Amino acid sequence: MVIAATMQKSLEQEPQFAITANLAPQLFPSGVFIPQCIEVGLYLIDLQQEQQRLNGQGQLPSTAVVKSVVRHPLASIFTLLPEHALSQMRTAQRHTGSNTAELEPTIVVILHIADIARFDAVLLTRIEVFEQYHLEDYDAQITLPLKCHELTPLKGGQCYSVSYQLGSYPEFHFQRNPKK
Repeated sequence: MVIAATMQKSLEQEPQFAITANLAPQLFPSGVFIPQCIEVGLYLIDLQQEQQRLNGQGQLPSTAVVKSVVRHPLASIFTLLPEHALSQMRTAQRHTGSNTAELEPTIVVILHIADIARFDAVLLTRIEVFEQYHLEDYDAQITLPLKCHELTPLKGGQCYSVSYQLGSYPEFHFQRNPKK
């Protein structure tokens, strides 16, 4: 059994991916790697409304707050599975601007929605710890929304390439794609 919990929200700053890629292949076939899955998604949410509801609800579970607000999922931008991490690392490409390795980018288009100005683009991290044990939004510090300042101001129809950059400070990189 390998337990590797070296992460912050949205897999930023800490070497969770590198540790997983290096340790997972060393497991015996019947071995267990924890966490079993980490997924990072890009969403449009009214962050101010969610925070107000969380702060004003006292003991109301965060799942009830999440179900009571409008969210617009844009894309699952990264999934870390121990059994795929090494192959992802091996296929990483050099990013020309920073000369750091980055994983395959995901193309994301900002939705055309009414009153888009009240929404924020955020990264949400969900973790399958082991079997039925999960960490969902707001369950822990590492599952809090991370605002994507690189995408502000939001404009419907804008297209971005989103990639996970490896290195001494792992993080997601957003690059606006020109209109075609």
